[in-house]
Amino acid sequence: MYSDDSDDDEVRQRLGSHPYLLLFGTEVRDSIAWGQYSCELGTEIGAGDPATVTREKRDSAFYRALRFFRSMEGFHKGSLDLTGRHESRYLKLQARWSAYIADFFALSVHAEEFMNKDRRGVPYIDYRFNDPNVWMEFGKKWRVFQASWDYGSLLGNTEIVLQVIADHPLPQLQNLCLTNLPSEMIDKVFEHASLERARLLSATCRWLNDIGRRYIFRRRTLGLKFPPNPWKEIRDATDPVDFLSQLAQSMKAKALSSTTFLLTRPDLMKEMRTVSIIDGWKPATLDLFVDGGFDISNTDGFYAPLYDSFTTILSGSGNLTSVKFFSLTLTADFIRCITQLSRLHTLVLSQCHIPPYVQGMLEDDGGIALSCSALNLHLSISKETFSLWHAMLLCPRLRSLSAHSVTEDLTPPPPPVCIKCLFFPTLERLSLSPINPNAVRIYYLWFRSRPAATKLTHLKFYARFGMSDIHARALLRALRAPSLRVLVLEGLAQAEFRLFDLIARRFRKLTGLTLIRRANNRQIWTKQFIWPHPSWEYARHLNGLQHLQHFAWNYDDAYNRFSSAPLLRFERGFCDELDWRTFCSDDEDDRFDDDQYTPKVFALSCPSLKTYTSTQLCIDWCISRNAEGTVLVERPWMGRHNSSSREWNPPFFQRHWPCILPKGREQDRGDVDSD
Repeated sequence: MYSDDSDDDEVRQRLGSHPYLLLFGTEVRDSIAWGQYSCELGTEIGAGDPATVTREKRDSAFYRALRFFRSMEGFHKGSLDLTGRHESRYLKLQARWSAYIADFFALSVHAEEFMNKDRRGVPYIDYRFNDPNVWMEFGKKWRVFQASWDYGSLLGNTEIVLQVIADHPLPQLQNLCLTNLPSEMIDKVFEHASLERARLLSATCRWLNDIGRRYIFRRRTLGLKFPPNPWKEIRDATDPVDFLSQLAQSMKAKALSSTTFLLTRPDLMKEMRTVSIIDGWKPATLDLFVDGGFDISNTDGFYAPLYDSFTTILSGSGNLTSVKFFSLTLTADFIRCITQLSRLHTLVLSQCHIPPYVQGMLEDDGGIALSCSALNLHLSISKETFSLWHAMLLCPRLRSLSAHSVTEDLTPPPPPVCIKCLFFPTLERLSLSPINPNAVRIYYLWFRSRPAATKLTHLKFYARFGMSDIHARALLRALRAPSLRVLVLEGLAQAEFRLFDLIARRFRKLTGLTLIRRANNRQIWTKQFIWPHPSWEYARHLNGLQHLQHFAWNYDDAYNRFSSAPLLRFERGFCDELDWRTFCSDDEDDRFDDDQYTPKVFALSCPSLKTYTSTQLCIDWCISRNAEGTVLVERPWMGRHNSSSREWNPPFFQRHWPCILPKGREQDRGDVDSD
């Protein structure tokens, strides 16, 4: 809440760029941007109309007043925004508060309380003034628009601030700033910050920039990018092929300029930990816009200088820990560069192609000479990039493997790769999606022909179409994984009791279990539906899992939540005049409370159970036990997605378990899991 225009100038200066120093900076920025956008659109949405201008002023005034109240609270409670709790700022704010509270008390004398009703007929306390000019003069002076604030809202916020001041009479001023901390502590702050936050922090002053330089250049994206919105130009071009050829040359020049700059800065290459190299010019992307398609690789020598610069950067960045390739051809030079990275622990290959001669090199080598130190391998494979399975021969010491396909079922690896991969004795986490039920025998022979996965702790099989219980049991037996802790079987056709019994018998140390059943062979997305047996019958088949902490399935229990109470309302008829209290009571009687009994039944079968969910998005129920041993079931905060659910089931679009990092390298977690 401001009483002069100079304060607005101050706000606009502090809202110049992200991060916003003042409270509600994002909201005020959006309000100002919307007003400018409305003016640019002109008559399309009535820009320049008094209603449009009033909306911008109304939104800005609302957040300005709210910031005024919250800032006063912050000084007395000890919370602060990015401008800090300094004495000079408090004195200015306190003078404004004293003037406001004096005017507000003078205004309150003229306020009269009365009972009003909203559009639904619900009564509430409202206020009115015998002389409306008093309220209008107050709003004009303090720039409080009636469209955004009424007297009741101001009264409520003013009372909150007065109560905070009464509880904390003395303001808690800030004596130390971030720059007063020792440089060693600032270095630790940068170490734990995400890349985005580290860059924001380093942009505040030169001293913080000097400390943060070795953190803010951790990640770098290189490659041949495709413009975000060139479709109109392609459509209007006289010769689309010639237009795309020129555009590709332009993007190639930008890519080479970026790599040339990086090669002149060995200090930046030394700080790099994650590099992503992409090729955005896949032929499939342009098939819809150019008759006959367009493939830039047909141009002689187009990719040669790009690939040379990429391999030079990889060779000169000896501290890389994570390498990500998107839609590239993995030449022998790329493979050799990867094998020379001694600190590499994560390799991501998405829609890449391995030429036949490189496949032969990997097969002949058998993973001995051409091998890298990667512990995590994530593959995104399609029918066109089937050769990407050979990358498994490049990583003989894998601890985490994920392979998925986006548009179709995952094609199993070829026999030469199945026979020669060496990582099963060290494998700890495995995710395959989506498995083709008709190809389960190939996966079975692959697992059976390799040494037992004795260290496997996390396993996920995802099938778009239903996978039979026979196939699921065969895959679990073939892996021979006695150390399994977290199991996800998503896309089962049956999920009968025998599968539950097998899981409880073979994996007694299981801590997390997720079972998703398909309703029929036409359902490819995970949805809730009614399973063939009552829920309590499934629970008793998990008695052997005495360490189970989380259980999830797509059992639909919503069908039993509706009561027969509406029939009584039909019998007695409906009132012409709405009685709000009766309506609320009837609405509560229309349905039963959420089903707490099913989680309790599972908790009794598995004494260690802590979370239970019948959906795949969030933890529905938290389970605890009191001193007498009684099972207590409660929901967490409604609408809150449990951040730890990833440890029980990887997100759909990520498709892999959290990466395993070498001991002492936990600070690399943000770079690894950011994409």
